[in-house]
Amino acid sequence: RKILIPLDGSPFAEFALGPGLALARALPAQVELVSVQDPVPTFAFGEWDTDPQAWRRDYLDEAGQRVAGETGIEPETAIRVGRVE
Repeated sequence: RKILIPLDGSPFAEFALGPGLALARALPAQVELVSVQDPVPTFAFGEWDTDPQAWRRDYLDEAGQRVAGETGIEPETAIRVGRVE
């Protein structure tokens, strides 16, 4: 079993950590912290020339370390590319 907890950096998304981790402990289940990146157009210039997923990786790594330190649960992390609607 795996509990997916979607995170986008917002306080609202962070609120999902508590219930998701509680469910993972109760089942028990693995935890995966997931963030979704909108596809970057191939014609993008300027700020898109840098790695558009860098802040997501940093954010998920920090969130994963926080979860592990506070709960002992070692979550996996993943970035998916797709439309967010």
